[in-house]
Amino acid sequence: MFLKDMKKLFFKATCAICNAPLKEKEYDICEKCFFEIERVSSIKKEMDLYYFLHYNDHLKSLVFKYKYGSIKDISHIYSRLFKRKLLDVLASETVDVIIPVPIHEKRENSRGFNQVEEILKALKYPYLKVKRIENTQAMHHFHEAEDRRKNISGAFEISDGRTLLGKNIAIVDDIYTTGATMKELEASLKKFKPKKIIKIAFFRSRRVKS
Repeated sequence: MFLKDMKKLFFKATCAICNAPLKEKEYDICEKCFFEIERVSSIKKEMDLYYFLHYNDHLKSLVFKYKYGSIKDISHIYSRLFKRKLLDVLASETVDVIIPVPIHEKRENSRGFNQVEEILKALKYPYLKVKRIENTQAMHHFHEAEDRRKNISGAFEISDGRTLLGKNIAIVDDIYTTGATMKELEASLKKFKPKKIIKIAFFRSRRVKS
């Protein structure tokens, strides 16, 4: 928080969504935008996928600043927005193990963090880390579902799946578009015979159809 306060002294801080100047005790997004996002967010379900918001141009700046701009503190905004909803889903599905979608270590080292893991850390929720062995291209480069599936094929490695046997598992990612990434990770996890696997995304994109 000290670093954020110092930054405000020397730089004009603006909302990551509407670009309005931030007031005192506002960080990264203004309270007006925060409460508007909170107002329209809710637990939504499609088959085995839960999500909380539809991804749109209004939210693009916030998501990209967090995911690709390496503004790590935005994880706390996500945790404020989605904490209650995420915990409600985990409780209703009696989830035993939560697995954030991993990024390759080269990308994690470059970015400085895994964006989904940081949200779970902000929520103080334990998770199981799995390995991404293929440094695939970022999914937003692909506009066709089949290209996304090919890009992510064989990307994950589960070194010890014994703790997954008979468990209820939740795979968590930030954005769900075609679901190619989650489906590939799900296929890797199913080899260890979990009882159930659900998917949770903070945002659901309507841009590409499965």
